[in-house]
Amino acid sequence: MALFLLPKPLSGLFSLAIPSLTRPGFSRHGFSSVSNSLLVAADAVVIGLHKNSDLPNLSVLNSKVKDNFLLNLSNSKFSAELGELRLCYDNSKEAPAPIIVAVGLGKKSSEESTTAENARIAAAESVSAIKTLLKKSKEGDQTPIKIAMSSLGSALGTAEGAILSSYSFDDYKKIKSRTPKVTIHPIDLDQTNVSLWEAGIFQATAQNYARTLMETPSNLMTPTHFCDRAGEMFSNFSSVDLSVHDEAWARQQDMGAFLSVARGSAEPLKFLEIRYMGASKDHTPLAIVGKGVTFDSGGISIKPSGDMALMKGDMGGAAVTLSALWALAALKVNINCIAVIPLTENMPSGTATKPGDLVYARNGKSIEVECWSNHLKKRIHYAAKAYKPHTLIELSTLTGAMDVALGTAFAGVFTKSDRLWKSLQKAGLLSGDRVWRMPLDSAYRKQISSNVADLKNVGVRCGRGGGSCTAAIFLDEFVPTPKELKEGTTAVDESEENEAEETSKSEDGTLKDWNAEKNGIMFAHIDIAGVMHHRTAIGYVASGMTAFYNKGDQYVL
Repeated sequence: MALFLLPKPLSGLFSLAIPSLTRPGFSRHGFSSVSNSLLVAADAVVIGLHKNSDLPNLSVLNSKVKDNFLLNLSNSKFSAELGELRLCYDNSKEAPAPIIVAVGLGKKSSEESTTAENARIAAAESVSAIKTLLKKSKEGDQTPIKIAMSSLGSALGTAEGAILSSYSFDDYKKIKSRTPKVTIHPIDLDQTNVSLWEAGIFQATAQNYARTLMETPSNLMTPTHFCDRAGEMFSNFSSVDLSVHDEAWARQQDMGAFLSVARGSAEPLKFLEIRYMGASKDHTPLAIVGKGVTFDSGGISIKPSGDMALMKGDMGGAAVTLSALWALAALKVNINCIAVIPLTENMPSGTATKPGDLVYARNGKSIEVECWSNHLKKRIHYAAKAYKPHTLIELSTLTGAMDVALGTAFAGVFTKSDRLWKSLQKAGLLSGDRVWRMPLDSAYRKQISSNVADLKNVGVRCGRGGGSCTAAIFLDEFVPTPKELKEGTTAVDESEENEAEETSKSEDGTLKDWNAEKNGIMFAHIDIAGVMHHRTAIGYVASGMTAFYNKGDQYVL
């Protein structure tokens, strides 16, 4: 299963694939096309050194500058611990920049994931230090800080760490209050590293797009606004087809549960479909489904007022899905991928769905509403039935219980497929977006049983006690079995469910020729609620919305 595709050399693609997004909140930190020499007057040069290792290539420094640089490191007892910094000043004409930064990379590792993560951390530490140092001199000046950076052991990780740490969301502030922009210029790259550097640029840029979508105040990021932004992002891609559906379409599709969430809001719902065709049409697609609640007040089951403003980020699954598709298209990855994104607000009003109400889902199952902390499961059933993908990955900021269980270190993955779990775990390690496997087990099924309907939308006491697990098993109810996919049935008995589970466990065959009606759909729910937001900077991601698992998604794809 070739899930971990690194792009082919991107010569000629780089300057064409980045869309020009000029709305507030979408200006981006810059980067240059790749060069093996300093073609710009850089404000700073960053050079990485490993602990207890030979010196790297210092060809960017002439002999005199190099001697002074190494003497400074020796005098300051630089030991090259990971993230350790030395800023050396050199105003001579021979110096490539007035500031030469040495950053420690720690001990060399044979593990690709460790090398890439160390490069991300080192790049971020360097960029942050240079920004802090030069911020005063750039106050009110929109001329970007130019940083030339060596590959720090991993061109991919360096590009990602540098771009992610350059991000700030301040386009709605007065110019004099904004953080200085940063441009990153690579140096000393061979042809292999050129491709990896550019891949890292695209992947980090996609994550920054998702962060901007999540950070934007909800009155400026309604379902309609979100779809407008999606149209802008994909306007230059012939490989991408985009459809935006309205309430009338949702009614035709019998999406009762989706409609019930949207009832309380004055903002019209939207249902966004994005189809990326990077392979031949006969290749079975992969589907990503992202939860798009652009503001979640809790509806009638209203949330506490403390931190409710963060619920503008409850469309994090949608933002990550959208941006991951953008990166796929920009990198021209050779797969077919479908994104399904239902978008609505969840608001209290006289028309809002009430606790205890009953609604019907698209697959015919009745649902008793206990509280609206588990939204929009219709997206899963629609994506599965409409496209019959080999794999369906659902991303959502679903449960506060996930934050309690794993905090900000891991996202929780719920899947019955060992094959898919191994792919997601590997992607998490390579991308730095780490995941932890959680139980998707029928033992939690009884917690969502109802006296008046087929299902309750949350477990006992509105999600307490295994809340993330009961939410996941609820979503799993809407993944069609092979029999349901083949015959178009809307309900299956227990024996058919067991038959489907056993069939899907075989998981053999080539993915491009995968037959979902025979082998089933490999399904994973990724709960990113705990990693949605950082109160303080963690590593190469600043405080604020994280768009966690955007890079992980891209590595899987």
